[in-house]
Amino acid sequence: MVRIESFGLADGLLLFFLLLVGFSTILSLQKSFVGYLTQHYGILVMFSYALLFFSASRFFHPDSHKKIIIYMTISSSLCAGYGIAQHYGVKLLPQDFILSYVYKNRSFSFFDNPDYFGAYLVLAVVMVFALYLGANGRIQEILYLFILCLLGIALLGSETRSAWLGSLVGLITLSVLVAWKRRDLWRKWMVLLTLIILIFVVMNLFSQQDYLTRAKTIVEDAQRILTNVDSNNAGATRWYIWKITLPLIPEHFWFGSGPNTFQLVFHPGIDSDFFKYLRSGPIYDANNDYLQIALTLGVPALFVYLLFIGVVCYSGFRAARTLSGEKQILAFGCLAAITGYLVQAFFNVSVVSVAPYFWLLLGFVYSHSINKEKGE
Repeated sequence: MVRIESFGLADGLLLFFLLLVGFSTILSLQKSFVGYLTQHYGILVMFSYALLFFSASRFFHPDSHKKIIIYMTISSSLCAGYGIAQHYGVKLLPQDFILSYVYKNRSFSFFDNPDYFGAYLVLAVVMVFALYLGANGRIQEILYLFILCLLGIALLGSETRSAWLGSLVGLITLSVLVAWKRRDLWRKWMVLLTLIILIFVVMNLFSQQDYLTRAKTIVEDAQRILTNVDSNNAGATRWYIWKITLPLIPEHFWFGSGPNTFQLVFHPGIDSDFFKYLRSGPIYDANNDYLQIALTLGVPALFVYLLFIGVVCYSGFRAARTLSGEKQILAFGCLAAITGYLVQAFFNVSVVSVAPYFWLLLGFVYSHSINKEKGE
């Protein structure tokens, strides 16, 4: 039984966020309780995320986190394996034949979009890295290294730059939190770094420098924005979408335009250059999770959402510092994975194929602070 006194600030913020989503739904330009296609921002979906967070933080003791994360690791290796095969021309599912015309050689595995696959891989890569750092015995180390190699190859094959950035930030965060202060982990860290470089070099050579060229575009896009030279094309026209989205937010400040209504307020009539930069169909999202929430759910909802994540991560970090050994590594691993996911969310939106893993890890992080208060 969950005690009422165990409800904390994070729980209150989450309930308040759901309340704001409810108001946004009621006042929406077009009622949507679940959503459609990949745009599932409805109140019922948000409620399911909240329920997942609550369950993970209350009903899964930290001692069981490792087992669940291992199950996630096994599934991630299967997704990565199929993504790699897909990248090299294997098509087993009906949608592969259709989507391959859109994404070419970019792998999307079972996620129907390379960006969504990349977002998933950010969480998977960082969590397997945490398992690798905490592994006891050579066999476990080799197994986790093998899975990390699979995930790394799939990550490159997705060609999702936001996921590359998110994974890099997540790996650096975990390295700083754990490996930097523990010399006994330096060997593992160096082995992984060597493998990462080796994988990138080999795959880049066999792709005729495609990966290096794509990585360089991250710097080139940043230069476009800073110099304001052809900046609208930066980030595959994301910069243009953001520039046009920002002025729309004040019009829907309090409760947004409603869940899953981005395409209704972001339309050809809002800017004369719309078809110059966006030549295909309606745009269903802002390609930025934070702008998406601000416009469709309202600025207060975005503020409460960010405050909720901040409270969860801060309390989880304080609790993780009191842990030791493998438990601490996994706790910091969850925090690092969340950090990496939040970075890639600047360039993508939350989708139902990936978000549940994010909310599950949030619940794991918060569970440490709850158990700390109980004195466990």
